[in-house]
Amino acid sequence: MSKNLTNSLAIALVSTVILAAHANAQSGNLSVASNCGSTVVHAQVTRSTANSVIYKVVQQTPQYNLRRPEVVSGARVTLFANFLRQEPGVVLFNLNGTSTECTLVEWKPNSVTIELPRLGLVEPKNAEIQIVLPDGRIAKNFPVLYVSQPDIVVHEDTIPQPLPPAPATAPAVYASPVQGGLILQASSQ
Repeated sequence: MSKNLTNSLAIALVSTVILAAHANAQSGNLSVASNCGSTVVHAQVTRSTANSVIYKVVQQTPQYNLRRPEVVSGARVTLFANFLRQEPGVVLFNLNGTSTECTLVEWKPNSVTIELPRLGLVEPKNAEIQIVLPDGRIAKNFPVLYVSQPDIVVHEDTIPQPLPPAPATAPAVYASPVQGGLILQASSQ
């Protein structure tokens, strides 16, 4: 269900609750809170001296908190969307009203792999990536938070690992028994 439709349903529900509560209220002011799914709407009813009723939405909590995914400048990303067709289109990167065409690595009917432009950023910026079909229609928009490249990158495959233990050597023999005594072994180093 769309956010606007959910909000409209919540406001309509609050209006119904307010009317019922107002009919039963004896005092001049009444506050009502209603829960419609995950949306909570608070409303206030004020009765004026002429017995007219004023309805006012006081506060509405957001339905969800959606953060933009962080994307690093110059990164290679794969975007998923349906019905992209076989023939490739273009992918545009929009930042502050300026569009740049991204380098297309791979185009499939359900995904696109691209390389984003490398930009020097002082701070993270809100941006948008658009997949555009060959006929010019926008297939999908991806709002992102564009961040600068990190100053240090640790590659885990290059971190030296400890060597396995050396195989056990044969115990040193300094003397061997023979009939009538010992034979001493001389080391030749």
